[in-house]
Amino acid sequence: MIKSESVSSDGSLPPFEDDVDSVCSDELLGSQSRRWLTELLTGDMPMETVDANTVGRDGLFVDYHFPLGELEMNTGVKWKRPKEQCPSPQFIVKGATRLDIRQGKLNDCWLLSAIASLAVHPSLLVKVVPLEQSFQNGYNGSFTFRFWQYGQWEEVRIDDLLPTQDNNLIYLSSPDRHEFWSSLLEKAYAKLKGGYRALDMGLPHEAMVDMTGGVSEVLNISLLPRNLPAVIKNLLSKGALINCANCQGPLEKINELGIMYRHAYSLTAVEKVKTAYGTVDLVRILNPWGNTEWVGPWSDVEGAEWSTVSPEEQKRLQRVQREDGEFWMSVADFGKQFETMEVCHLAGTPDSGVLPWRCIMLHGNWVPSVSAGGSPQGGLFWQNPQRRGTDLSLALHVFPVHPKKRYLSPEELKAVRPVCCSTHYSSRREVVLRGSLPPGSYVIIPSTFEPNQQGAFLLRVLTEQSNTAAPVNKPPQDVNSQSEGRNIPH
Repeated sequence: MIKSESVSSDGSLPPFEDDVDSVCSDELLGSQSRRWLTELLTGDMPMETVDANTVGRDGLFVDYHFPLGELEMNTGVKWKRPKEQCPSPQFIVKGATRLDIRQGKLNDCWLLSAIASLAVHPSLLVKVVPLEQSFQNGYNGSFTFRFWQYGQWEEVRIDDLLPTQDNNLIYLSSPDRHEFWSSLLEKAYAKLKGGYRALDMGLPHEAMVDMTGGVSEVLNISLLPRNLPAVIKNLLSKGALINCANCQGPLEKINELGIMYRHAYSLTAVEKVKTAYGTVDLVRILNPWGNTEWVGPWSDVEGAEWSTVSPEEQKRLQRVQREDGEFWMSVADFGKQFETMEVCHLAGTPDSGVLPWRCIMLHGNWVPSVSAGGSPQGGLFWQNPQRRGTDLSLALHVFPVHPKKRYLSPEELKAVRPVCCSTHYSSRREVVLRGSLPPGSYVIIPSTFEPNQQGAFLLRVLTEQSNTAAPVNKPPQDVNSQSEGRNIPH
């Protein structure tokens, strides 16, 4: 399920509290959480002494920092370690793949589609999921995952207690009952966001950024160039992760061709396929539900078109005819059935096997009366850093500047037009601006809509060609300004 884009999340780690009372302060939890924790913790251990290395009666790690929600506290829900659910649990079985995902009772398809896209790229997956973890050697009940948060990778440690009903996981699970990497990854991300219920509806591109450190943007498919296969191929060649959705119908209602509205899918491949009658462009799509597939042309169910494709070509495509949530469809039908593509662009490395973007990352601040000038409509726009408080409305403006100049004065900003800028101010977590610029020098100005709003920001610039960035010294005539401009020569 996809959350409204007007809702934003700061993505910060929940605070680590010092006692169980503060951990259980949520109005939905209360004494139920205390009883649950007390049962897990060693009986003779004073609750005041619980710390990050707490172990339960079984001698294994118990993460008392994990925020518990109302559903997890229901009477019929039992928290079990994988070894209690099956005789021989495995962290990963035969490699972590995009098919190791089955959505549970959470409306978090937005997250699962991001995980599925991540699993297509092993070099990206290992950054988030340390593969050396297991239920055998060195097992102590804890698992660690990594997420990218505002310029750096943060480790999140959890225990392996998972909520179950009738010995079945109630949230994300793998089709293989012995495999648990995806379930534990979901739990770690839930801890990062404040609990499982914080995952109930969200934005796929935000999850993709948290798991890659990439830069995301939302593309309207109907506005893309006509050569859509080339657009998708170019994105994938640069290592981009792509999710897609159709938000034109009722929430998660299935249309006559099997596509769900307001539901996140992963786009994992585009191929030019040889048939007996010529070639056709197909895309491979994955529904994180693990079922409910496309039933139109080229589908697993009604796809008579596959009879025109040789067995060798089908093998090349790794096509498997089964109800697993993955299907192929023509690019033409894709453009009709889906409305948006949420794309996460990556800054690659020389050995990544993709054509990387070059990325520069810069931190800055809006400081009231100093560098929080607000929008261009106000008289203080020049005070903004020329390079988040909660729910600030943000935008980006790019202005040309003479190579020998280090900043734009208030008068110059009033006289010059931006070469590209955000179409509107947005309260989303990220504001992305795409443009094609000739070689030259530019200043990038991130701003809030209202002046004198305080917050920190991270500015990232991705280019196909090399670029440099340097702080712009404050204008000498502005004695009250401490603007930290960003001069971006391309």
